[in-house]
Amino acid sequence: EMKEPGLVSQFRVGKEFQEKTILEGPIDEVEYQRIVDKREGKGSFHAMVLIGAHRSGDGRYWFLLQNSHKGHYFKLVDGEHLASCDATVVFSLDDDMSLKGDYSVVIGEYAEAFEMEECVAKKPAEG
Repeated sequence: EMKEPGLVSQFRVGKEFQEKTILEGPIDEVEYQRIVDKREGKGSFHAMVLIGAHRSGDGRYWFLLQNSHKGHYFKLVDGEHLASCDATVVFSLDDDMSLKGDYSVVIGEYAEAFEMEECVAKKPAEG
C-alpha cells in the first residue's frame, strides 16, 4: 500500500505534458528526442507531488500529481506513462510531514506568474 504524498522527480516532460491534463500511454519518444535535440542534448525534466493513486476498473493504475505550472496545477497520469517517463517516486516514512525548521519562502503563487524581481522578496515561513 502506498502512502501519499510522494515526490515525483526526474519526470521526463514531452509536448503532451504541456497540452493535456490526462496523460496515458507511453511518452512520445520521437517528440521527446526533438526536445532534447533542441536543448543541445539536455533532457526536459520536472518534479511534482503525488497526492493520490487508485486502480481503475480495467486494472490500470492512475496517479494524481500536483503540478506547479500556471494553468496546469494537476495532472492525472496512468502507470504506463509514469513508467515511460523514467520518473523517481519517493515517499516519506515519517508520519509527521511538517517542516522542521525556519525556512524562507518566495512570496507569490508561482515564479512564472511574476517578474523575477517580485520573487526575490523573502520572509520566514510560518508553522
